[in-house]
Amino acid sequence: MEDLHTLLHSLTAAEWDCFQAYLVTFTALDPFEQKQLRLAQLLIENQRCPPSSKCCLIIYRRKNDQSFEMLKSRIKAKLFDFLLTDTCTDTKKQLDEVDYAIVLIKKKSAQFHQLYHTKNQSRLLYDLLNTIIFISRKYKQYSSLAQHLRLKKYIFGWKKSNPAIKNIDNEIEKHEAFQRMVDKAESYHHELFMHYEYCSKPPQEKLSAFFKNAIPELEKYYRLTKSPLVCYYLFFLKMSLCMNSCDYTKARKICFKLLHIIHTHKSVYQRQRLGEVFNNISRASLAMGYYKQAVTYARGAQKHVSHSITHYYSALEHEFYGLCAMKKYSHPTEITSKVFTGTYEKELGKFRCSKSNYFLANVLFKQRQFNKTLNILSQKREICRDKSGWETGARILTIMTFIELNEDHKAALAIHNLKQFFRRIDKKYPIRIRDKKILNLLSSGFEKN
Repeated sequence: MEDLHTLLHSLTAAEWDCFQAYLVTFTALDPFEQKQLRLAQLLIENQRCPPSSKCCLIIYRRKNDQSFEMLKSRIKAKLFDFLLTDTCTDTKKQLDEVDYAIVLIKKKSAQFHQLYHTKNQSRLLYDLLNTIIFISRKYKQYSSLAQHLRLKKYIFGWKKSNPAIKNIDNEIEKHEAFQRMVDKAESYHHELFMHYEYCSKPPQEKLSAFFKNAIPELEKYYRLTKSPLVCYYLFFLKMSLCMNSCDYTKARKICFKLLHIIHTHKSVYQRQRLGEVFNNISRASLAMGYYKQAVTYARGAQKHVSHSITHYYSALEHEFYGLCAMKKYSHPTEITSKVFTGTYEKELGKFRCSKSNYFLANVLFKQRQFNKTLNILSQKREICRDKSGWETGARILTIMTFIELNEDHKAALAIHNLKQFFRRIDKKYPIRIRDKKILNLLSSGFEKN
């Protein structure tokens, strides 16, 4: 029920008007169709998802009815169908050009298969197939291109000579190979993202090995394919290598090269990719001390990736760092609160929400709200999985909070526990020199006092 409620509320005003008409256009006198419309209206009228029993009571005059589950299922199915129809006028505005092209290819492919198996219209089929192949070629959709070239060979190949068939076979083989290379490039991109997802500082040996293998391989793939998408992923890896090597000036330059690639190739242009690059410009700007620029680019990233919760969260995180560096501590509190509103908490997962809680604790500490800081730090936290990173930071902040609250006994115990913690994990999870120095400073300073 909540999924249906969320999906209905994601419709624009124009889409909602069209969908109401779509529900009853062909069966206006069918009572079941009228019930579908009534349930859809009920869900739209309520900002929060109403209980199923309440909706069932309004529609069927009883709290439980077996037909209600079918009713929900039918509305969801019709909504999915509606979003693919041309009556859904806002679809083209909401999708990037390449994504709209992918949807168009799949729609035309479905039309082709239906016509092929139900109607004997070879001329129409031939034209439709050529249209699919043209769009696939234009937007570098290699998998779709190979698939429909194969259909062209099997259905219409008997009209062609052997050399023509051989040419189609060669093209199919080439585009399937290109698709495997693009898939591998995308896989490397995802792998890079996962290296940083649950660890504040990934092991350098693993990262070095990753870059050493991935970059030369993608360089080879780009020479073979000349694919703009492979080029994008290659430069993204090169930029990430510069970030990892702390060469932030070069990383920023590569980011602007990435923006050029995105803007000049229709097959690459996606708002999410723009947001991803903006996010990395923000990250490099933070490291270089350009905090105002970092905040600007982080906010720009949020506009482009608002539909992608993980990327949106990353942009919020960089804005948070920039504002804290400029000592604007009122705004970061608003940023962390965004994570715990709407559906973000469920979609982000426990680890990211735990990080947000830790960020909030840091801001409250800077605002000298030590009791609130301690309340957050006392909660069970998912970031404890990153023992030498986020968990160490949380423990150090706890000690500092006890000291500020003049709770000497608790501070001494927390310092002792942190020493034991470091001894216990240092072999498996090496402690950073910086964190060891902080512990020594806290320990010696506390003992002197």
